[in-house]
Amino acid sequence: MATTVRSTALIGVDAVRVDSEADVIGGKERFGIVGLPDTALREARDRVRCAIINSGIAFPNSDVIVSLGPAALPKSGSRFDLAIALSVLAAADKVSTDHLAQVVCVGELSLDGRVKGVPGAIASACHARKEGLTLLISHENWEETQIVQTASVVPIRTLLDAIAYLNSSGQISPTPPESNPKPKECPGADFGDVIGQEVPKRALEIAASGGHNILFVGPPGAGKSMLAARLPSILPPLVDEEIIEVSKVHSACGLFGETPIRRPFRAPHHTASTAGMVGGGGIAIQPGEISLAHRGILFLDEFPEFRRETLEALRQPLETRTVSISRAALRVHYPAEFQLIAAMNPCPCGKWGAPELSCECTPMIRRRYLSKLSAPLLDRIDLQLWINPVKGAEFTQPLPENPTPKMASRVISARGIQTKRFGERPRLNSSLSPKELKRHCPLNGDGTRLLEKAVDRLKLSARAYHRILRVGRTIADLESAATIEAHHLAEALSYRLTMTV
Repeated sequence: MATTVRSTALIGVDAVRVDSEADVIGGKERFGIVGLPDTALREARDRVRCAIINSGIAFPNSDVIVSLGPAALPKSGSRFDLAIALSVLAAADKVSTDHLAQVVCVGELSLDGRVKGVPGAIASACHARKEGLTLLISHENWEETQIVQTASVVPIRTLLDAIAYLNSSGQISPTPPESNPKPKECPGADFGDVIGQEVPKRALEIAASGGHNILFVGPPGAGKSMLAARLPSILPPLVDEEIIEVSKVHSACGLFGETPIRRPFRAPHHTASTAGMVGGGGIAIQPGEISLAHRGILFLDEFPEFRRETLEALRQPLETRTVSISRAALRVHYPAEFQLIAAMNPCPCGKWGAPELSCECTPMIRRRYLSKLSAPLLDRIDLQLWINPVKGAEFTQPLPENPTPKMASRVISARGIQTKRFGERPRLNSSLSPKELKRHCPLNGDGTRLLEKAVDRLKLSARAYHRILRVGRTIADLESAATIEAHHLAEALSYRLTMTV
């Protein structure tokens, strides 16, 4: 009689149901798996056979067929091993079938019968919670599944543990792994050791308050990377729902290490490929850096040194906050709600435009360097400002009081205003649609006239116009102002750097 054990496949960062249906029929000894398995999954036949035999259980001396459904869904990896083994044993009457319908089984089997961890355990726990089922999973994954607090998760170490759990009608549970809490993250760097740079610090406070993208331009040693690395110190901590979102992405990549206390800060090297940045791969599609930065920061240093096609691939995710990757038989969606922080030199030698420095680049070299950044891409960066090096006299002054706590407090207050504005689904000003801008960004007469002149004089695009309004709305929120005043717009316009050669 055919028996079915539920497992899950990982599609993007979400788990979808996959049934392992096994039947033991008369005939020659054979073990077959059908249902669009990849190479790693086809090899499950040998892993499962050895795991069953080395667990002291006789493998059926018959024709064993395992069907993974839905058959049209491509399946990859070794996460189905445990479900395949249990379905085979249940079909051979060696495992009770009374409670198979109440469990989801996910795990890779080693040849000696141990159950090993797999990527995407958090997504499987979310699926089990949604369906009201119990998740049987390796003890190696148990700690990360505890993020999904209301999920029923049973950690197991061996195939025999899973058999004992099912044969005992679920009344016994293998002992969870001993709690081995990892040390809390050390506090990240903050603005307490930043000398001067009041304008960039103000820009970062605005960016943190409204979720705006920001570009720093300046000579080497001006402090661009130092400032960018300190932005997480003024961002509010992740809430429970965000922790699950972020953890699902990292779990899907097998990168789950510590409970994410702080927001992600990803800083890929400028040699990163397009697939490495936005995601991709063969059958086993993986999320890229922009998804690993979900709910956090993507820092791109040496901005123009990235491949042009890689930078252009950022344009759509910056607008839609998601990335879609299509293959012949599969389409996956990854979250990409990240904040872009970019830093660059003004030219290859880095000296152009800097006071008291002589640029060694010709206008043609500078033009070619800046041409790597397209106007549509720059239009999607709300704040663009020049950073000058700190003067020598500022180094000798004593460090002022650490501004980080006050900056963080103002950011939280501004975000609180936005939460009240948008109601049940919290959002930030950076995501305001054109229709919402009309409703939430009222201007007085002076502000309207200032913005009209700026559009005509600076030849601003519609996208740039909307982004100035969003930044102005955030500046007004920092002052708890209901209306966007002319000075709010003037400050927002001051962060629109025009780079010419």
